[in-house]
Amino acid sequence: MSESGDIIRAPKTIYPQNRKLIILNFDEDIGATRTYNEGLIKATGKYCTYVVGDDMPHPHMIEGMVSALEEKNVDFVYSDMNVVDDAGCIIRQMRLPDYDFKTCLADWFHLGVSKLYRTGLHKSVGLMDEAYTAANDYDHYLRFAMAGCRFYHLPKILYSVRWHGPDRKTGQHAPARYEKLLAESRCCAQRARDYLNQNHT
Repeated sequence: MSESGDIIRAPKTIYPQNRKLIILNFDEDIGATRTYNEGLIKATGKYCTYVVGDDMPHPHMIEGMVSALEEKNVDFVYSDMNVVDDAGCIIRQMRLPDYDFKTCLADWFHLGVSKLYRTGLHKSVGLMDEAYTAANDYDHYLRFAMAGCRFYHLPKILYSVRWHGPDRKTGQHAPARYEKLLAESRCCAQRARDYLNQNHT
């Protein structure tokens, strides 16, 4: 309001300007891992992530994770999640453990899919290994950890994983894909255990 009582309206820039959206289209199904890599290789920002399938990142997910990355001086932030049905009803909450290599990578994969990390990790570790068609994130983040990545658990629910119910098992939950996921995850867990044994003996 001015001194005379008039209302003054002025634009205020909040978000960075001159950003662009790149949409990648493929003529055929190239598989999840290669699809993620095609996006990750084009990431030019300081931080990056991706959303799996029809999952739902919550409104302040990125804001909260960027703050954690910068305030905690870490490389990778992951948060807690909801599991929701097709109607959006919460089936259960996934409260993940605070980061510890053994707990989160050697016992089993306990980082989840709600994450944000420094894009520069791709330069030192590389992109996802396309030999992994199901546990691609497990392998990728295990390699991050073995390269010295600093992880931080943000104990807030910032993401919802979609579950289509027992009668519509699609994607990773389709029977053949789920068995592949378990087999690849076992391989990653064993690599993590071998790494622990080699570096703590």
